[in-house]
Amino acid sequence: VIAVLGILASIVLVSLNSARSKASDAAAKASISAVIPQAFLYLDENGTLSGYDPLLNFSALRPCSEQPTVNISKDGKELAIFVKSCEDDSKYFCDDLNSDIIEVDQAYAMSGKTDCGK
Repeated sequence: VIAVLGILASIVLVSLNSARSKASDAAAKASISAVIPQAFLYLDENGTLSGYDPLLNFSALRPCSEQPTVNISKDGKELAIFVKSCEDDSKYFCDDLNSDIIEVDQAYAMSGKTDCGK
């Protein structure tokens, strides 16, 4: 009986961890989606994204995440935000001014690109 309860408990704990990772990834996607409209407003008001700091909106980052990577183009017209996935350490979520959120690999996220590279 104890062995069966132990096995059931471990199955439940693994399932909870997976669900937590999926929920954290959903929160990350929602966070970067919320930044894009603010970036458009900043761009409309200032004519450039230079000086825009969206990192202030990520105060409640997930424990598995690193600080988001924000790349702004030299001309101040393009922006891409990359947030590490909790479910897959090799993937990042990317959102820019031109697309929906997509997954990219770590090399692309760290490349300095200002788009998600559809």
